[in-house]
Amino acid sequence: MRRILFIMLQVIMPGFAFAHEQTLIKGNVVQGGFGALVLKGTEITNKWGLMLGARGGWIINHTFSVGAGGYWLVSSIKTGKYSPMGKAMYMEMIYGGGEIQYINKSDKLLHFTIYTLLGVGFAGYNTFRSDYPDYASYHNEDSQLDGDAFFVVEPTIDFVLNIIQHFRTGLSAGYRFVRAYKYDTLKSRDLCGPSFCFSLQFGLF
Repeated sequence: MRRILFIMLQVIMPGFAFAHEQTLIKGNVVQGGFGALVLKGTEITNKWGLMLGARGGWIINHTFSVGAGGYWLVSSIKTGKYSPMGKAMYMEMIYGGGEIQYINKSDKLLHFTIYTLLGVGFAGYNTFRSDYPDYASYHNEDSQLDGDAFFVVEPTIDFVLNIIQHFRTGLSAGYRFVRAYKYDTLKSRDLCGPSFCFSLQFGLF
């Protein structure tokens, strides 16, 4: 019996020795990561506004990254609408989602990346941006926020300058495509528009 088991092990073990795990990415994988602060100028309802945001991701072999990003409108864009109390109403918009990115020659002083954000957002009107005399006025009964959600796809090309080993800056241009949005007189096309960004990037690239 022992001899039979010994023979079986001799037959089976070489198979385990030469078996290789199948993976999507072959060879040794170099891993890294990054985080970035983003200042974005973008067109919304045919007017230009400023958004603040952040993005980050897991970098694979200095060439691809998978991550996420999000942006919030911080400038005042008047809608031409007024609340029942006569307060001017302003645009409010926030969106974010997952990102995939291709990185071209990351070790070069100046290089480019191409990434796409796929996600969801919210846009509507509010009266919080009115010129109230003090903070307490933000909480009066006339303050309101209303809107609708939407789907967003935003491809972007980013030109990156390597400053030091773990710090880079980027200048980028993209276009935001919005779908499934309708609120008041606004439609999806009113939220579509170009964007131009400046970013501060930190990480293991």
